[in-house]
Amino acid sequence: MRTSSYSLLGLFRCYCLVKIKKEARRTSNIFTQTPTLTGCGLNSERRSDEERLLSLLFRYYNPSARPVLFSNNSVQVQIQFSLMHIQELEWTDERLKWQEDVYNLKEVIVEARHLWVPEFAVINGAEEIYGDYKEFRAIISSNGLIHWEPGGVFKTMCAIDITFFPFDDQNCSLVFGAWSYHTTKMNLTKINDAVNMDSYEKNGEWEILTTSVIRDEFAYECCPHERFSNVAFTVHMRRRYTFYVMNIILPSMVTSVLLLSIFFCPPAQKVQIGVVVLLSAPGTALAPDRRLALREQDSL
Repeated sequence: MRTSSYSLLGLFRCYCLVKIKKEARRTSNIFTQTPTLTGCGLNSERRSDEERLLSLLFRYYNPSARPVLFSNNSVQVQIQFSLMHIQELEWTDERLKWQEDVYNLKEVIVEARHLWVPEFAVINGAEEIYGDYKEFRAIISSNGLIHWEPGGVFKTMCAIDITFFPFDDQNCSLVFGAWSYHTTKMNLTKINDAVNMDSYEKNGEWEILTTSVIRDEFAYECCPHERFSNVAFTVHMRRRYTFYVMNIILPSMVTSVLLLSIFFCPPAQKVQIGVVVLLSAPGTALAPDRRLALREQDSL
């Protein structure tokens, strides 16, 4: 009886010792637990909704592929031009859609270099047809609509007719189009029928009368079935002639009248008037150049 009681007491002590060790181990795990790392960084509890959404959207995203789920579909790109810059480019990326109630986000802003961006070139550019606009960020909406406003300086070639200078009107067009994608891959369309003038500042020499936006399609002789689209933004402007009338035309007319008056003057005054007219002619010719230079600086 005494031996059995000692055995039971030993078993009870062993059970109590094992239980105490388990509790101590559990307690130490609670106080020494550290955040776990995943392949994308910290665990999902430490990341914001925007970070989780961007990780999900761009996990298998390839910016070189067109933003369509079916290769036979064409990307519809809308372009709007302001007189100072390209105001907006809009298209839908079918791969970048999410549910607003899951991530509590209606839109996110990302760098354009991470996205597929439409190819647009200045067809009638004077220096270069392509520009580097990837540094400008784009806005992505939950329905896949992407709004992008690339900036840049666009130089174009315009045919100038100065037959009726300084009472002349000029038309200048800036043509944007796709260089590689034909309309079955990317279709460039217009948003409005006129150029946006909200950010335009008046020029001291030119007055803008009207603007127009025309979309056109063309095909090369080698490939008549492949049509390319372009959008032409045309500005109709008129030269402000008041400056030229007051500083060139009127002084020239006065000088001509003085020259004619020499024939009606006495012989003693002909020489004096002729010298005055000859001395005033160079000043009359150089004054408009100096005033025009100051005027251009003010307009800039």
